Amino acid sequence: LVGNCDGFIANRVMGVSGAPALLQGGLMPNQIDGAAEAYGMKMGPMRMNDLVGLDLFGRERASSGAAKPDEVVFDAMFATQRFGQKNGKGFYKYDEKLRCTRDPEAEAMIEKIWKKIGATPQSLSEEEIVDKLYLPVVNEGFKSLEEGMAIRPSDIDICCVFGYNWPRYRGGPMQWATAVGLPTVLEKIQKLGMEPSALLKECVAQNWKLNSKDFVKRIDQAWNGRWSKL
Repeated sequence: LVGNCDGFIANRVMGVSGAPALLQGGLMPNQIDGAAEAYGMKMGPMRMNDLVGLDLFGRERASSGAAKPDEVVFDAMFATQRFGQKNGKGFYKYDEKLRCTRDPEAEAMIEKIWKKIGATPQSLSEEEIVDKLYLPVVNEGFKSLEEGMAIRPSDIDICCVFGYNWPRYRGGPMQWATAVGLPTVLEKIQKLGMEPSALLKECVAQNWKLNSKDFVKRIDQAWNGRWSKL
């Protein structure tokens, strides 16, 4: 059971994925997707954007005047009519059977933007890429619980498994956080320069797990406090 928030719960938590920052910061689409797919995702975030269509948000940004095609890779893709699978070219190029391969033209555009904004090519381990991709998702999940936008962590996981094909054997972002260990998750989030959710910090300080009685009571209070008067 989840509340009604911007983007609903799955779009909200996955919407803060670190993919755009990694792309802007020196990683090519295939590096990002390779790590995500090795983690278990059926499709990495850049391939997913090509599937959905880069014109979906690109057109909105362009019409609102927010687009910066000389500085933002996603905006550059839209400005050069690289819409993804629908017209055969996006972050990758596609044949008539929609099989994708790396595209030197797209990668040259990305490198040009890196040069403009002062980014340099990066070489990160798969674990480092996955952490930067999905620890922001975990943190947003804790914020959602903290705000009473989900009644339990497993509901966030279910939304991500069925809505975004999060690998079932990982359990979803919240279960993955449990497997990694909440103190480790908190430490990694802080090292990434992110502001951790107050609820995540509380869990570590109180030595709570996501099935601890006191944790369940805490998120029940958040949920009831938001929705009990409706």
